[in-house]
Amino acid sequence: MENNNRKDTNVNEDLVQQENENLIPETENETEEQEAQGYVAQFDDIEGLTDDYTVTVTEPEKKKFFIFRYINPSIFVAICVFLAALLAFGAYYIFGAKTITGTWIYTIENQTASPDEVDSVEQYYVFESADSNGSGKLYTYYDGAEQSSDYTVTSDGDKKILKLGNSEFTYEIEGIKLFGNATLKLTMPGQTDPTTGQTTEEHTIELVQGKSPDYEDQSMDNYNTDDKLIGTWEADRSSLYYGYYLVEYTEKITIMDSGVLKISYENEELGLSNAVYYAYTVKNGKLTIQRVTSDDKDTVEYTVKDGKLTFVDKTANSMFYDQVFGDVTYYTEGNKPKETQTETTNAKETTAEDTTKNTKADK
Repeated sequence: MENNNRKDTNVNEDLVQQENENLIPETENETEEQEAQGYVAQFDDIEGLTDDYTVTVTEPEKKKFFIFRYINPSIFVAICVFLAALLAFGAYYIFGAKTITGTWIYTIENQTASPDEVDSVEQYYVFESADSNGSGKLYTYYDGAEQSSDYTVTSDGDKKILKLGNSEFTYEIEGIKLFGNATLKLTMPGQTDPTTGQTTEEHTIELVQGKSPDYEDQSMDNYNTDDKLIGTWEADRSSLYYGYYLVEYTEKITIMDSGVLKISYENEELGLSNAVYYAYTVKNGKLTIQRVTSDDKDTVEYTVKDGKLTFVDKTANSMFYDQVFGDVTYYTEGNKPKETQTETTNAKETTAEDTTKNTKADK
């Protein structure tokens, strides 16, 4: 029995040995064939590895920003935008909403107006930004005219004080300027005149937030321009103030190709800086003008020669709207002689062919 078992064992060992010997040449042949084809084995030292395998490379998971672990990124961005807007509004409210800078409108009621007349008019007060000392420029617009002056804002405890020339007001702003519904309240304190003993009670006026009148854009519907007129002209002028005080001033005429001209009156010693805006049109050497807030027209003749603009105006209305032009010669800006005199010239008048027709739609 034992002999039979031994024989079986020997037979099995011989079979296994023979099978292994048969496999070795086949493997060697495959290896030689692969090397001939340029194949380089990479895993020869791994036992039991077959050709049927798939290698999957797994990247390490990136860590999310800590806040994105608890909130969606798009929601986080929306929150950031909202907070930025809130901060901007807060900064505006603190530093801009309560400042006097901007345009304010005061409505004057005309108590004596007839049914055919306008029963109220509006004055526009445009405060430019003040400097670090609280000083700034104020422009007042009324009935086509512009006046510039200086203002100063200070504070006394909780009171905000506005100084205009020799007048002093306390002021406060209600509403929100950002939304365009703010109101400026100016209060003139009660006072007693030391000379007459007359007492004036405290008085408050209200101005509403608005936009400047933009007189420079109020031309006639149809107008002609003359290229020789466009630009700024100046002359030295004088006028009687209240009929007995002679006021000398520089007058500048800025003629724009938009169909609007601006006449400025300046005197540094008196602090005079006024202007009036007119819509105009030209034809055959004649200039027709009307104040931008009126339909009343005036027509004057003019000539342009050798850098000089001469008007022949016999209307004699006045400086503080008393003389529109007068019989005066103007010079291009910067070329005005030290002493100017009234001059006459026989220069050829501008003809209709020299003018250009424009309409508001062309601008």
